[in-house]
Amino acid sequence: MVWDSRTSNADRHHLMPIVTPAYPGQNSTYNVSKSTRQVITTEFEEGLKISTEVFEGKAGWDKLFEEVNFFSRYKHFIALVCSASTKEDHLVYCGLVESKIRFLVAALERSAAVNMVHVNPKQYEPLRPLQVPVEEDVTATVWFVGVDLNKQLKKNIDLAKEIQIFGDNVYRATALNSAMYNDDMNVHASFVRKTDLEKWLAKEDLEKGRKATTKRIRIENKKEPAEKNNRKRKLSRSGDEIAAKKLNVQRSEEPIAS
Repeated sequence: MVWDSRTSNADRHHLMPIVTPAYPGQNSTYNVSKSTRQVITTEFEEGLKISTEVFEGKAGWDKLFEEVNFFSRYKHFIALVCSASTKEDHLVYCGLVESKIRFLVAALERSAAVNMVHVNPKQYEPLRPLQVPVEEDVTATVWFVGVDLNKQLKKNIDLAKEIQIFGDNVYRATALNSAMYNDDMNVHASFVRKTDLEKWLAKEDLEKGRKATTKRIRIENKKEPAEKNNRKRKLSRSGDEIAAKKLNVQRSEEPIAS
């Protein structure tokens, strides 16, 4: 079927269509979400800014290819710790968990408490002792998901429901392939503030790369009236507090405790 937003309702809702030139034309950016589109456009803006500096003689081309420090972009993160008793089991289970992270992103994007979600695809070796309730002799790695919170919400932010959706997807996948997985395989989700990252990662991981320079454009889930948007409002500190402080996603049908 050829991609055509004029005749297909599904195609019409694609956020950033880039259609392949060969027949049949398909949208190569089918999985681009609200957050990933913002990440892409932010990188384009930063690339344009650096390229302009190069043409003006203010910088060299090497600056354009410098690694950007992911942890300099956000103040809040969700850490996903994948653990297993052996390296072989860890490799198998992490592949499954990684394939389900997109469901976590989709769930967080639907929350009014979250403006933007940015997944760091790199797996890190966490510091010991681990910050999650698992045995210290397990093989473990961690992903970090940067979260831009909507601080204008004057209530505690609870992301337990969104984490539960992710946990349910992981559990269903393990249940369908029970022969491949065992009870020693677990994934734990924890909310982490930027100031607490030193408990999770080595200093060289946290300081690697240059700081991000381009200011992100916040994505609001719900539009406020213009007069409210233009008015300066005092932000409640409670908006920084996620009630789902540490959430365990295990192979269990029990709901994830918030």
